Amino acid sequence: MGRFTAFREDVYPRSQLTTFPAAGTFTIESAQALAWAAQVAYETADEPKLDRILTGWGWQRDAILGGDVSEALPFTLASGFAAHIGRTTVVAFAGTEPDSATQWLENFSALPVDGMHKGFKAGIDAVWKKKRLPDLIDAAAEIYFCGHSLGGALAVAAARRLCSEMPNAAVKIRGVYTMGMPRVGTEPFARTYNGTPLAPQSSLGQQTFRLVHGDDIVPHLPPTVFPFGYRHVGRALACPQDGNFSAGSLGPVAIEGVSGEGALNFSNTVVPERTAPPFPADDPLVVKLAAALPAIIRGHLMDRYLRALGAM
Repeated sequence: MGRFTAFREDVYPRSQLTTFPAAGTFTIESAQALAWAAQVAYETADEPKLDRILTGWGWQRDAILGGDVSEALPFTLASGFAAHIGRTTVVAFAGTEPDSATQWLENFSALPVDGMHKGFKAGIDAVWKKKRLPDLIDAAAEIYFCGHSLGGALAVAAARRLCSEMPNAAVKIRGVYTMGMPRVGTEPFARTYNGTPLAPQSSLGQQTFRLVHGDDIVPHLPPTVFPFGYRHVGRALACPQDGNFSAGSLGPVAIEGVSGEGALNFSNTVVPERTAPPFPADDPLVVKLAAALPAIIRGHLMDRYLRALGAM
């Protein structure tokens, strides 16, 4: 966990989070629960804290997911957890720590290899090779993938790999929920991903819900222009800065560069987001540092997504 990703424990819900639609359709309630899962994925280094939170939700932890990434990239670990709630399994991935703006942007600026960002591919490869995730998929009845930032990219990479290597299990995927996710691959990757069948009348693109808050810069990365050529997958749900997500604004399956989010407000590249509530950290210094972050980065942090979902 890091300075801008760990929350005070009292901020997390203490009531059960068990609302998941049987048909796998998008709901704000599911988005709230899975956004909390994406947030607590940052807390896996403190297993007692993680377990206390999950137990309060009525969830049972199945595994801590982690793997060293051999690629020469700024991030070196793919991490997260898997837990089940009755017959439903949630696989949540953590993102990156935005301590260094330069390093943070480098994370999302690699050229694609075989149509996919090499770091995102390496991250899920590292987790997959330990065999724990395929074993959990085999045992699950229903599966949701989720993640924030890099974690959202890993959730998409995991869902795609499941469909590729375990096609009989694809029908188990009920949803891929991401918050502030970067683009994962090129147009051919996006077309293949969106068109991957899950069940009759359902595809991976239809069941991937990509939330974008305000002027969050990360959904605008990596670039769409040559030689990068990245594209988004799934269905975008955007809300304005300081606004709220509405299920009625969910867009169609698309592969555009930034579908539904609108243009990035570059005037917010330096100016702090003065309207943001205090970041819910234990350390007062972190609260002050978060308040000084530019709006395009402050708007990316998970507390802003949770507030926009009405979950905080």
